[in-house]
Amino acid sequence: MLFCSLLPAALLVGYVLFRDRKHPEPAMRIVQALTYGLISALLSVPLSMTLEGLLYSSDYGMIASLPFFRGVFTAFVGAAIPEESMKLLMLWLLLRKCAEDGVFDEAFDGIVYAVCVGMGFAGFENVLYVFYGGEQWQATAIVRSLLAVPGHYIFAVLMGFFYSLVHFYPIQYRKYRSLVLMAPILTHGIYDSILMVGAEHELLSIISYIPLVIFCLWMHRFCQQRLNYAERLDEEARDVATFCEAIDQMQSRTTPPPFSEEKR
Repeated sequence: MLFCSLLPAALLVGYVLFRDRKHPEPAMRIVQALTYGLISALLSVPLSMTLEGLLYSSDYGMIASLPFFRGVFTAFVGAAIPEESMKLLMLWLLLRKCAEDGVFDEAFDGIVYAVCVGMGFAGFENVLYVFYGGEQWQATAIVRSLLAVPGHYIFAVLMGFFYSLVHFYPIQYRKYRSLVLMAPILTHGIYDSILMVGAEHELLSIISYIPLVIFCLWMHRFCQQRLNYAERLDEEARDVATFCEAIDQMQSRTTPPPFSEEKR
């Protein structure tokens, strides 16, 4: 059960590490990121309960009692907002001093660390769902390995991608600052909304299957594009650095010696 719970998260972490194999991150930093992800899962539970309690005790409680709105509110307030907020907090705590140590020095690194945080969260969450799945734990493990864990992976890629853009290109991509949190919250909330609204009624579950598949395919395609774009940014940055280094070397060879040395 434990192996089946953690395998999907481990495979996705291995995938991003494989794509970052030319410039790998320190192993201890990866372990630290996974641990921070586990902590984010623990912190998101009381925050989720608090937000849901405030929502249903307010004037919006009557609206949230309707099947459709209950699914949407639960998806965003009970899952997407608290979970992605805690993941971003842990990612910030992890990376706030990494740049000074020369560890967080590429756009793709932000994705690597965000995915590790996200998979630490998803792995811990998956263990709970599978172990409390009873006799149907195999079905729970299979369904979550195809939907929930890849979902958290995609949310993490978006968070890490926009985090890197804002960090490395603060002027050029300043307008994307809000997307560091909003992009994962929106994708997470829409994804959970489709599932939770479908869970409200048997007919809704059948109807929601088509938009769920379409949305998952779109998220996968968009996620792959962000991965490729981050790799391209790093390659261009390395090309510019190599070019500047070559220019400096040429200038050092062609620059005449100082007057005092020439006189001697």
